[in-house]
Amino acid sequence: MSFLSGVYYVTDGSPTVFEDPVKHRTEAQLEVLRHEYAPHQFVEADPGKLILFPSWLFHSATPHFGNKDRYIISFNVMPTGAINYNLATDSVANIEIHNKEKGL
Repeated sequence: MSFLSGVYYVTDGSPTVFEDPVKHRTEAQLEVLRHEYAPHQFVEADPGKLILFPSWLFHSATPHFGNKDRYIISFNVMPTGAINYNLATDSVANIEIHNKEKGL
């Protein structure tokens, strides 16, 4: 239930993996297969690197076997208020977040 996700790498370590959302493009498609195509993209964990991506994009982390611990800060973002304001009169959404734990 988020709009945007992110990973900030505090230390180096194992990469974050993103999967092609249209992985079925390789089925019965000769055109794609004759080029260098991989359904997974590996993003190396470089200290200080921040990556942002749409939350619907399937992602994971590979196992870390380094001598030091791997530290990252991962987060999800959900906008609030008027969304698509002034772009079109029929597509404005007003998103409100309610937190039941704090009674907001």
